[in-house]
Amino acid sequence: LYTIVTFFFYLQSYYTSFHEKMLRESELQNLAREAELRSLKLQINPHFIFNSLNSLNALIAIDPVAASNMTVKLSQMLRATLATNLRSLRSLEEELETAGFYLDIERERFGDKIRYKHTVAEELLSWTVPAMCLQPLFENAVKHAVYESLEPIEISFQAEQKKDFLVLKLENDVPTGVRSRKGTGVGLQNVRARLELIYEKENLLTTSRGDNHFSVELIIPNQETES
Repeated sequence: LYTIVTFFFYLQSYYTSFHEKMLRESELQNLAREAELRSLKLQINPHFIFNSLNSLNALIAIDPVAASNMTVKLSQMLRATLATNLRSLRSLEEELETAGFYLDIERERFGDKIRYKHTVAEELLSWTVPAMCLQPLFENAVKHAVYESLEPIEISFQAEQKKDFLVLKLENDVPTGVRSRKGTGVGLQNVRARLELIYEKENLLTTSRGDNHFSVELIIPNQETES
C-alpha cells in the first residue's frame, strides 16, 4: 500500500511538473511570436510611410491642391495604420477599406492611370483576416507597375472560398517595354512571415509572374473550423 501511494504521489508530482513546463514553453513561444510580430510591424510602417511620402513629394510641385488633399488622407490613414495590432484579425471588409484609402492617396498623384476592380461576394466580407495583410500587396502593385508605366495599369482583387480556406488574389498588369525597378521584397516577405506566425502554416503566400501580369495569392485558414 505504501509503495502504491508513493508511486501515485511521484506520478502526480511528475505530471504537475510536466504540465507547468509545457505551459512555460507555450508562454515563451507566444512571447517570441509577439516579439517577432512587433518587429515586423516596425518594419512595415516605415515602408508604407516612405512610399507615401515619395508620392506626396512628387505631387507638391505639379498640383499643390491635390497634394493638400493627399496630406489629409495620409494623416487619417497613418493614424489608423499605426494603431493597428498586426497580431489581431479583422474583417476582409475593413482590410479592403484600408486598401481603398491607399489607392485614393495614389490616385491623387496618378489619376486614371490606376484602374482598380474587385470581385468579392457579400458573404465573404465578414471573413476574418490578419490586419494589414493586403496593404503591402497593393503598395507593391503600385510601386512596381503604376510607377513604371506610361499607360493605365489595371489592378484587380478577388476573393473566393475553397472549403475551409479563403483565397485572396491580387493581380496587376506588368508594363511592357519597361525595365521594372528591383525592390527589396520587404512587403511580401513581411506578409508571408506574419501569416506563418499567426496560422503556424507555411506556403500561405505565393506569387506568379507572366509576360504581362503579376499576381499574389494568399490562403487564409478558417480558424473557427480549425479550433
